[in-house]
Amino acid sequence: MNIKFFGHNCFLLEGKKVSLLSDPWLSERGAFFGSWFQWPINHHCKKLLRDKLSKNENNYLYISHEHQDHFDKETLSYIKPYIKSCIIPEYYDSFLYDEIISLGYNVIVIPDKTKHYFNDKDYIELMIVDTGVNHDSTAIVHIEDETFVNQNDCKIFDRLVYLENIRVD
Repeated sequence: MNIKFFGHNCFLLEGKKVSLLSDPWLSERGAFFGSWFQWPINHHCKKLLRDKLSKNENNYLYISHEHQDHFDKETLSYIKPYIKSCIIPEYYDSFLYDEIISLGYNVIVIPDKTKHYFNDKDYIELMIVDTGVNHDSTAIVHIEDETFVNQNDCKIFDRLVYLENIRVD
């Protein structure tokens, strides 16, 4: 698996059969009414990201939660032609699902601790926190016999023992 970091919480995980992009936030305008900005500045990476995505037909997008520093509509609109499907957690509230659908994406909704296979070996599994106003998820990504855990903002400290028991297929 090749891992490319694009800033904040945006990773592109590339394998021979599949690529997964997480939480791309490459907007010049920042987030939360322009009160948050990426550091280091990364909006110049949009073309590089698009060029990398254009080389693969099996690109998936993972959005961990609806906060603007993880769910940037500007970046999502820009990369949409290169994404096969968008993977999101199964939250009680349909806000994130509705927003992704409104952008024209094909959406795959994954329940807590459920694997979604991209092919016979590569998969993503989510650990979800969905209590009150706190919606977030951790992605466990298995590509080409390597595992990448993207916890981002997700508060799963009481569930970390689960990660110790992950059985890699």
